[in-house]
Amino acid sequence: MVHVASARKDQGKIVQKRELKRLVGFFKVRLPELKLRTVSDPRRQASVRHRLHRVLGWCLVGMCAGAKSFAQLEAFTENVTLAVARALGLRGRLPDTTARNVIERLDVRELRALLHRAIRAAHRRKAITHDGIPPGIVSMDGKATAINAWDDTIAQKQDHSAGPGAHGVIRTITASLISSPARPIIDAFPVPASTNEAGAFPDALDALLNAYASIGLVRMVLYDSGACTRANADYASEKGVLWAFALTANQPTLLAEAKRILGDKPLESANHVSRDKRGNATARRHLFITEELAGFHDWRHLRTTLRIVSDLLHPDGTVEHVDERYFISSAPAGRFTADKWNLIIRRRWAVENEAHNVLDTAFEEDTKPYFKVSPPGALNVMILRRIAHTLLSFLRAVTFRSKANRAIPWKSLFAKMAVALVAATAVDVDGLRQRPGDTASV
Repeated sequence: MVHVASARKDQGKIVQKRELKRLVGFFKVRLPELKLRTVSDPRRQASVRHRLHRVLGWCLVGMCAGAKSFAQLEAFTENVTLAVARALGLRGRLPDTTARNVIERLDVRELRALLHRAIRAAHRRKAITHDGIPPGIVSMDGKATAINAWDDTIAQKQDHSAGPGAHGVIRTITASLISSPARPIIDAFPVPASTNEAGAFPDALDALLNAYASIGLVRMVLYDSGACTRANADYASEKGVLWAFALTANQPTLLAEAKRILGDKPLESANHVSRDKRGNATARRHLFITEELAGFHDWRHLRTTLRIVSDLLHPDGTVEHVDERYFISSAPAGRFTADKWNLIIRRRWAVENEAHNVLDTAFEEDTKPYFKVSPPGALNVMILRRIAHTLLSFLRAVTFRSKANRAIPWKSLFAKMAVALVAATAVDVDGLRQRPGDTASV
């Protein structure tokens, strides 16, 4: 996080004067869309000094500015200029003890509803577009964060692989809209401690479809082999959703048949080949498609099987084998052109590269979870971080106009936000547009 004491001095180096109004205005417009007042406050209202909607607003703004703990969050709120705090309706320093005590007690379902609301608001303002592949394609994947406690409900107890002791693991299934340039996280479903990703997939899919039923956002879901079971495939199809799963040794019969049909095909016969520069070499992805396994082994909804072989072509003509993977899908082979199939499968990794990796490296979720011994608190912070990720994803991909700003590293974006919010004056924020229905506070 940018050191607040030096932020104003560094303003000119990190944030241009004209950017101040845009960055503060971003929060002024986006926070009211979340309707933070809808979250139930577990405290006795008569004794509450810091209203819950302001606590949540400070948490989200602070996370977007790089706060990695409640202590950093308190320091940040103390240094935000009065003009910015008033513009956002977030007046007053937020004590770390207040934030910690209330965040731990919130209902995670109500926090997830804030995330869903942010996506529906983006859909209304036409910020959800699609690039390269058809709309409505979602990649789902599990993520685990370890803390020093477990409760066998939220956090599953796991013994250390080496040495004494144990830890708790909080697992969620992330859903990322990979057909959108922003790649926003559109849901994070908590995996109960009593099951695994495959067992939680039907409930996670139901939650996703229910959240966006009114806008028909989800048309196809992708998942790695962690959810690749016949029961999950049948469930998704019965819900009217196309699916594509990675095929590995956890489905040995199906994988063996896929390899028998596609495994010996020469690279020259690929249905499509994509090429990208990687240093001096060319990275190639050879795609093979078949419908010969349709309905095989009682997979009633299986239509298409894909094999992707990745290699590197070096300038001297030598070829370096990189990877070979198989996928199965309920979509007919002709549903997408071969180049679209190649890109869809490639984009499957966006949930890891552009969601989980950002949460691990920029937000430092695994090493700085805010709560170390409270599973409910740690889970709630995880959801808030995903809301912050989604807000900033739209800022980078939609609000920012220049190519340089859209490619800005996440930590640099945190720095911009922190500087803007502790440096902007009344003159800088004067005239921020007020949308119909907006109130003076979040």
